[in-house]
Amino acid sequence: PKGWQAVIVNKGGLPVPIHLTAILEDGQEVTVIQSARVWKDHPVRVSVWLGTDKPLKQVELDMVRVPDVHPENNVINTF
Repeated sequence: PKGWQAVIVNKGGLPVPIHLTAILEDGQEVTVIQSARVWKDHPVRVSVWLGTDKPLKQVELDMVRVPDVHPENNVINTF
């Protein structure tokens, strides 16, 4: 696939769904949702394709739908 890729590390060890939102420089949002099954073959880290190659402003994991034991690393805004 072409475009940005986010690598998600499962620090908590539980197979939870991934709800990821990328905010683009132009203000558009791209949301990617993966079921918990994504961890079956790769229990420690998975790659998620964002489906865009436009400049990114921010990428964040949704902590409302999927609680996280390490929320301090759920938002990235440096690319």
